[in-house]
Amino acid sequence: MQQLSCRLLQSSGAGLATRSYGYNGLGNVTSKSDVGTYTYPAATAARPHAVHNLTKNGVVNSMTANYAYDANGSLYASTGAIYSSGMTVAFTRALAYTSFNMPRTIGQSQGVTFNRYTYKYGTEHERVQLVTE
Repeated sequence: MQQLSCRLLQSSGAGLATRSYGYNGLGNVTSKSDVGTYTYPAATAARPHAVHNLTKNGVVNSMTANYAYDANGSLYASTGAIYSSGMTVAFTRALAYTSFNMPRTIGQSQGVTFNRYTYKYGTEHERVQLVTE
């Protein structure tokens, strides 16, 4: 596995907010000043590049999130909260996959709103339909 030889540490420009970035020894992004702090499993774990948590500690216009992956490395669940001016909204997302590792269903809630997406595939495993509930 090759690592980046150059990493962006800060970005800025006229009329833009200055942003800073942090990385760990594997090259994973560990922080973005406008997003928060990312945590990963140990470097010796099966998927050391899979983000497990994102935190910004309730700062306005940010979010916290926890992620879970199946044995194939596919995201199957995420939970967290979105922080906006004066309110916090919880969210969840659950994903189920086909035998050929493509999304079959995605269910997500944000506050009191729930959406479910069901994908249908053709004989070549191409997506042929999306049903939204």
